[in-house]
Amino acid sequence: MACELHSCLTVPRQIMRKTFKKWLILVLIASCLGAMASEPGSCVTALEALVETHYDNPNVYCKGRCGLTVAKLLNTMRNEGWDLDKARVIYVLYERNKVSPVPALIERHEMRPIVSRENDRAWFYHSLIEYEGKIVDLHTGKQVTEPSSYFSRTFPNVANPDPAYELKDRLSELYMRWIPAKNYLEDFQDPEANFDQVADKYRSRELDEFPILSVRKYLETDR
Repeated sequence: MACELHSCLTVPRQIMRKTFKKWLILVLIASCLGAMASEPGSCVTALEALVETHYDNPNVYCKGRCGLTVAKLLNTMRNEGWDLDKARVIYVLYERNKVSPVPALIERHEMRPIVSRENDRAWFYHSLIEYEGKIVDLHTGKQVTEPSSYFSRTFPNVANPDPAYELKDRLSELYMRWIPAKNYLEDFQDPEANFDQVADKYRSRELDEFPILSVRKYLETDR
């Protein structure tokens, strides 16, 4: 008995902290999923905890590969018990690419986000997660925000750097399409192998299943 007690007492504190952190995340998620119908705001705390846990997780965050990050985070959410029927993937496209069936690298039309942890590169498109009307994007920060706040913060100067240029006009230069999370994951059966193929699919004008709309129109839509 003394030996067993000594063994318990010498468990590394780091392991205990990690175990407690995982337990806390699961409790928050369970609380979110149980209370969401009556208290939508309660989900934000669980989403923030999710982002905090996986923000620097190399098994989830992939620098410069937003579509892959989204697929891995959605897989993680599914494994942790999130309801993916409430999740959608948003593909953001720059205006001149909105109907392009060819890789953006050929056309070289770029979006230049202001708020990004990858300020060394421009984006030819971008993908992120919308969950119950909240935006989660590991490539732009830890904030869990409303769509209007996210787009005004992340793409304030995409069409015109003049501060007098109205936000609604700047956002008219951005287009997007919604993809249900489960459809997205079906395409990413092997994320590492078919990343570029899936990205091109969701940027294509041939994809009638998920119509393209302007970001401004999206922000005016009752989601």
